[in-house]
Amino acid sequence: MRTFSLVLALMALSRPVSAQVSLCEWTGEPALTDLRVETLEPAHISLVALAGRRAAVSLVALGLFRVRTLDDATPIIGTTREAISIAISGEQFLSGVATVSSGAIVDELTPRGDALRGSVTIAEGVRLERVSLPCAALGLASEVSSVAVVGPTAAGPAWLARTRLLRLRARPDLEAPRVTIRMVDRASHVFVERDRRESWVRVVALFPHASLSGWVPDTDLTRVR
Repeated sequence: MRTFSLVLALMALSRPVSAQVSLCEWTGEPALTDLRVETLEPAHISLVALAGRRAAVSLVALGLFRVRTLDDATPIIGTTREAISIAISGEQFLSGVATVSSGAIVDELTPRGDALRGSVTIAEGVRLERVSLPCAALGLASEVSSVAVVGPTAAGPAWLARTRLLRLRARPDLEAPRVTIRMVDRASHVFVERDRRESWVRVVALFPHASLSGWVPDTDLTRVR
């Protein structure tokens, strides 16, 4: 399976830029330094810097972007593997659990049907993993306003995640929609209990770029001492 996936990726890269399929397109100033421009007649590859120039940027494959300048009489079209920051554009409500604010950075973007899947950074060392997002929910980070989440600190029994990976669900049901939270330092992030149903606990938490409210089995938590 890995060999087959690698072959598909190489085939995608071998196609001319004009033939590559774009999954999503965003406009702005990506400030690239190594746009790879390929011309067919004569066959040539060159690197072009795009600092301060507006362009349309689209995702072609994992880590590969297609770029087309907008303000030139003859548009420059090329591809790049240079990191382009993509962010949440406008508040998004994910899986009935996470309210993510504008400006949260999204990386590891991969195609998933007519949408994208990626990881959303909601605080330093805290990510929502493998989240599905429509193209319209994203934009170039340079063009998106960053909005911090503010609110009162919830009162109630305090919990920590038992491991660095915590799954919060929209309902007290293992089959319910969920988000997966990965924390570099689980001891730094407190979840506050707001409700309980038998072995399930509904907890809330506030992060710089998201507020969370979801259900988790109490075996996945440990009390703050």
